[in-house]
Amino acid sequence: MALSYLLLIFWTSSAFLCAHLAKQRNRNIFLWFALGLLFNVLAFLVIFFLPVKAKKPEAEVATNAVSMTQDSTAKDSFYSSEDKITPREPLRKRIPTNQTVPWYFINKNLEKIGPLNLSELRKAFIENTLDDTTYIWCEEFDNWTQVKEFQNKTTLTDPDYA
Repeated sequence: MALSYLLLIFWTSSAFLCAHLAKQRNRNIFLWFALGLLFNVLAFLVIFFLPVKAKKPEAEVATNAVSMTQDSTAKDSFYSSEDKITPREPLRKRIPTNQTVPWYFINKNLEKIGPLNLSELRKAFIENTLDDTTYIWCEEFDNWTQVKEFQNKTTLTDPDYA
């Protein structure tokens, strides 16, 4: 009976030793723990003579994490070493093109101007009454936002925009 306890202690300690060596060599510790339980001394000798596996650089790990969140069209380029996947640009606000939405802006004297329709707001932008750093607001926004933050600011900069 005492021999079976000693054998059990030897068997599990060799499994923990294999897992410890696997961690030092940047290998899967759970796999090597199981192999240590199953094959004991043989697994220990194999992991002992295995070379240290190089860790992935942090930038590559971050790129892989971003690429896994990309849509399915990026899956093919994920496996190609030539393609570099960059994180998506965060979604930015868009200026609503509805002419009936009342607009407000804060001028250089910190006065609230409005309500204006979109064509009047466009005219103020073209006449340099407001610029990229001017805060504008309409009912569809939660907060005042600078013009430069809008994805479609050409709505204001193009005099021929419908």
